[in-house]
Amino acid sequence: MIGVPDTVAPVVRVRGEATRRFAPDHAELSVSVERTSAVDRAAALEQASATGVALREALDRAPGVREVVLSRVVVREATQWNPSRQVQEHTGWVAYLGGHVKVDAAAAGDIAGVVAVTEAGISGVVWGLDDRPAAQRETRIAAVTAAREAAEDFAVAVDRELGELRVVADQGLSGGPPQAFALSAAATAAADAPRVDLDPEPVEVYAAVEATYLLA
Repeated sequence: MIGVPDTVAPVVRVRGEATRRFAPDHAELSVSVERTSAVDRAAALEQASATGVALREALDRAPGVREVVLSRVVVREATQWNPSRQVQEHTGWVAYLGGHVKVDAAAAGDIAGVVAVTEAGISGVVWGLDDRPAAQRETRIAAVTAAREAAEDFAVAVDRELGELRVVADQGLSGGPPQAFALSAAATAAADAPRVDLDPEPVEVYAAVEATYLLA
């Protein structure tokens, strides 16, 4: 049996966690254009490109747009199952153009309407913070406070006084999952783009720390 010398000071090791929710500053919309042609690849790509040009022009004129990136292009064969012949039959070509649009959070609904007018589609939206480090710092401080409170609880439970802090270590930070939604974009004859109601999703920031305190 190995004894512990009386001179070794007792310690308490604790974990502190905190989650904070912040109003978003911006939104990133995933946009896409898909066009089908029974003629050939070039025709499908030409149709998708034309819609992409119209989309970019409309977004360039819209207030609240920070960035427009349309960089993904895919052209694939379109097929349809023929039950009588039990085979997939060629029906044409599908061209896909995709990217994202970064906008002010308050303008997300209006910009979604602009996208819909151009017959493009929106597959998802991610809400974000302009100053993520500041939010992480605030949350980390709250986690350290939580760790100290936990240590104080342990000290009271064993009838000791909480001593000095010996070690504190950051265990990691992470944000909440993006909010995704499906939005069908249909053509409209209205002169002004309709507004799509999008409720800004608070951005969650998480922090966890581990701390070691002496017990007096």
